[in-house]
Amino acid sequence: MFLAFLSILVLGLTFAAFNYRIWWCEILDFFRLQLAGTALLFFMIALIKADYFSIALTLTAMAVNIYRIRHFLPHFSPGGVVQRKHVLSINAWRQHEHPEALGSVIRAANPTVLLISEISPRLEKQLAPVLNEFPHRLETPLRGRTRSRNCLFSKAELKEAKISRDKNTGAFLIHAITKINKQEWQIFTAHPKPGLTRQRQEARALLFEKIEAIAAASGLPVILMGDFGMVPWADRFRHFLKKAKLQNPLRKYGYEVTWPVNFPLLGVPMDYILISESENYRDLHMGPYTGSGHFPVSLKLEAPQETREKREMELKTSEAVG
Repeated sequence: MFLAFLSILVLGLTFAAFNYRIWWCEILDFFRLQLAGTALLFFMIALIKADYFSIALTLTAMAVNIYRIRHFLPHFSPGGVVQRKHVLSINAWRQHEHPEALGSVIRAANPTVLLISEISPRLEKQLAPVLNEFPHRLETPLRGRTRSRNCLFSKAELKEAKISRDKNTGAFLIHAITKINKQEWQIFTAHPKPGLTRQRQEARALLFEKIEAIAAASGLPVILMGDFGMVPWADRFRHFLKKAKLQNPLRKYGYEVTWPVNFPLLGVPMDYILISESENYRDLHMGPYTGSGHFPVSLKLEAPQETREKREMELKTSEAVG
């Protein structure tokens, strides 16, 4: 009887996670893999006990949850190393004990554009030798009373830089244009409050609409990066990507935990580098551990199409001459 109750409970939570009208149900949607794992455990117990009612319930729960995250399975690791990247983003929340680890990651990646969210004055001072390699920066205060900030660093000039504060979320939006790998990009970064209430979730959706409008007004490709407090299979997130014509590189690499790194059984992908659908990328990488509660995310951007074609032509010419 108790097993049947647990099976009903996990199935109920599975379907409740589809109800975005209730704010806490959207949070349940974060934990699809964990719900599937719990259902698997109950299924095995029900199988031993020959409890066919519980078997049916847990099989249904497993199927629904796995289907929900199907685009991020079965691959679990992008592989590679964090070296020679164009873009790197990390939420440095609770980055206190290992500043040298984060500094080493930044040096190895050697990115053109670097985003550090929730960077404290102490951590910034400790990272000064490596951050001095980025002559251009934009920063915004973090929400609340903390002295931490969100900082966008760049080795290339940040043109048409704008910082605005969204009246609904209180979150600051950074928008600038810079050149990466011989191409100009629109860069957006924002760090809205966690969606722990219906108001916060709706406000975050309005912030995304604002980004979409700004991006659409320009013909330049877009990079949107940061910790958005959303999982990639969330309906709001998928609809935003479709309307903004952005792609999530994580979809090609699988279920990669970015938070919380200290509790991998509860881990979810929540930190992103999103780029325009029309652009190409490679070498997406999550990690390594740097002392923060989040893993860094980094990737390389392909050169513009005309540049790639020119390089291919030069290569063919050199091979023909040789």
